[in-house]
Amino acid sequence: MTQNNALLDGLGLVVSRLEVLREWVRAFYYEVLLSGHACPACGGRLVMTGSGRASCEACRSSLDPTVEFQQSPCCGASLVFRRVHYACRQCGAPVPSRFLFDERLFNAGYFSERMRESRERRRLKVEELRRRVAESRSGELLVSDVPALDSIPGLADALDSLAETAVSLGDGGFWDDDPFVMDAYREVIWQGVHEDAVLFSQVPALNSDPRRDRARRFMTLVFMEQEREVDLAQYGNDLLVMRREADAEGC
Repeated sequence: MTQNNALLDGLGLVVSRLEVLREWVRAFYYEVLLSGHACPACGGRLVMTGSGRASCEACRSSLDPTVEFQQSPCCGASLVFRRVHYACRQCGAPVPSRFLFDERLFNAGYFSERMRESRERRRLKVEELRRRVAESRSGELLVSDVPALDSIPGLADALDSLAETAVSLGDGGFWDDDPFVMDAYREVIWQGVHEDAVLFSQVPALNSDPRRDRARRFMTLVFMEQEREVDLAQYGNDLLVMRREADAEGC
């Protein structure tokens, strides 16, 4: 049991504080980086609003600061946005973006299209499997007798023992002072994937314990995938979360 392990409790606190520190460093990094640039439309102050996106506090216009302000070291040309990186507009060489702190770059539109193609392939595969099963289906099996408990030696005694254990525990035996409310996580995830795609690591945390929060986010995503609300795909060491298209609900 680890619930009384002071070392693990202290480690969890350190990890939580490191997460807070990382967010402070990220915010300070972007504030310093954007202080040297102004909105091209009105000259207003820019703030980062997401991975590779900034917006003007005055006119609310949105832009990609890497494409707008950064130039390639090879040709001194502006950059263009590729699938998972930026590249020199003139020679095509990949160029790291100064306007990404520790995020991985991905083109949401590209992955959305790949996901739609994957769903279509999966739908065709399921239809083919159903056709084969239907063709190989045997005749109906009529069951006239109800299986008796004594048909399996020891089954009745095992069920009695399980029932007695549940009664002895009572309601207090399963008490959790930090209950898992899946609906809260579903709401946060659903709001987070209003665009084409979002990374699992970018889904906001709802619990101060990072390990527990990641587990709950993952369980919620698995449930949402089973409910055909989102699609999940491996993306390096991360997961790509995509809102399930309305036209795919009937698949």
